[in-house]
Amino acid sequence: MTNATSAVRYFMSQESEKAAMWDKLQELQKTRGHIRLLEDELRGLAASWSEMGRVLSCSLSGVNFEVTPNEISAVNEHNNNTICTLLGKSLNFENLSRALTDLQDSRRRKAELENTLGPSGSS
Repeated sequence: MTNATSAVRYFMSQESEKAAMWDKLQELQKTRGHIRLLEDELRGLAASWSEMGRVLSCSLSGVNFEVTPNEISAVNEHNNNTICTLLGKSLNFENLSRALTDLQDSRRRKAELENTLGPSGSS
């Protein structure tokens, strides 16, 4: 703990200190939820890339593609079943880099909060 932090804690009332701790715990929970959401979204993008990559790397005979402004679907031409769909947002470099940067920033903030809160912030 730095001298500045020590001085602030010395002059804070117990209620103010508890309120500050509560705010940090709430922020930590929100940050953890945000990280889970980003990780789930990125895993979903990776799964769609993998499926489309598998389709494109195999024989393309028997596969039709339905292309719209928002997605590309690979469709079995014999039974018209969708094999896989790649969302347009997964192909946008700016969106992907923003999501990855947000994930990194959120992980750093989570570590800072957990470090500040100590054992009371873990779970």
